[in-house]
Amino acid sequence: MELTIFKALSAFALSFALIKLLKPVSRKVGLVDKPDERKQHDSAVPLIGGLVIYLTLLIVGMIFFASSTALTAYYISAGMLTVVGVFDDRFKLSVRLRILATFIATRYDVFRWDDLYQPRQYVRFW
Repeated sequence: MELTIFKALSAFALSFALIKLLKPVSRKVGLVDKPDERKQHDSAVPLIGGLVIYLTLLIVGMIFFASSTALTAYYISAGMLTVVGVFDDRFKLSVRLRILATFIATRYDVFRWDDLYQPRQYVRFW
């Protein structure tokens, strides 16, 4: 119980620190949401939430959880999705490219999961 609370507090503190650290960086590289007629905010808002969540999960996972091939596959897939999200926030990627990247990341994770935990006696749809 106490270790669980410590892990949660560590994740909170890390995410808070990452927000403080990445906020000025996001402004320098142009990773901000600028107000326009559809937005409700009055000034540029840093777009770092997804990146902070991913980095927090990655760092906390590497510190507190045992390494496994399945967890590594999850980190890689989530990392691919995070990179696509950051690039989309910065460069406004096309919907087709985002769907393709999501498909690739998901298939990677599924194939890794299949290789690790499923017997080879199943029907492939590809």
